[in-house]
Amino acid sequence: AAIAGQLGDADELFASLGKAIDILAGQGEAAEFKRARHLGLRASLHLQLGQQDEATRDARQAREINPGVELSAELEALL
Repeated sequence: AAIAGQLGDADELFASLGKAIDILAGQGEAAEFKRARHLGLRASLHLQLGQQDEATRDARQAREINPGVELSAELEALL
């Protein structure tokens, strides 16, 4: 995901983050903190691309998983 981000390949970045989120979901409660952080990162990227519905969805899911997850002020405003 980091390499795709540096290369500016948004599709690959979202695919990589999605895979990471899915893998973390399969690891149970111990991985929920990381999963919430990945969802927050993906939400921020969606917001940067003007994809507000997707950003809101990911931010809400991150907050449900971990109520203390740090989100940007812009994402907080969507919640």
